[in-house]
Amino acid sequence: MKYIIEAFNQNKMLFLFFIVMCILTVLMIIKAGKAVRNTNLHKAENIKKLDRMKYLREKYNDITAEDILKDDSDDLFEGLVFNIQYDLQKSDNMNTSFEVFSENQKMLYALHYFLEECADSPSNFFRNYGPPLTPYVPLAVEKIFNNQIFSENINNLYNAYDEENEDVSVIKSDIEQYDNAIKNCLGDINVNHSVCEYLKKNAEKCV
Repeated sequence: MKYIIEAFNQNKMLFLFFIVMCILTVLMIIKAGKAVRNTNLHKAENIKKLDRMKYLREKYNDITAEDILKDDSDDLFEGLVFNIQYDLQKSDNMNTSFEVFSENQKMLYALHYFLEECADSPSNFFRNYGPPLTPYVPLAVEKIFNNQIFSENINNLYNAYDEENEDVSVIKSDIEQYDNAIKNCLGDINVNHSVCEYLKKNAEKCV
């Protein structure tokens, strides 16, 4: 012990450097371990997503009206929209290909992507997108949800961002009011249940 103390007194900087290097090495090992775990977690999530996409493609590709009536799962809405998106991505012109689908299919597709934007603010959808997608959201809300406040505020947002509508302008305070009203409505609605009910009532028009 005496020799160690003497050595330390004679080589303080060397010992301090050694200690610092040991600490840095431990920290690097810990960081590398976390990186490996995060990479493995990311890979697992990607594999899970791919499995989910494969499942939706196989189950809801070429679905019939009879299949819709028999389907009581929570995957129906997502499955139908996923297959519309799959077909659109294969096309050379998505806007042209979009017009091939039925009115109900367009409504479902537009509604699904509108709902994804609602996590931040409903107005984001109308701010970031335009025709041919946006006109089908007010139509979907009107037909699928029996909620006048929801429908009115969706129409207000659509009109505010409609470039061809010169009678309405984007006023920040109004947009915030519409956003909040829509969020409140969505909080009171079981969206997936309402959509699936609509699908079953209009199965022939949704395939």
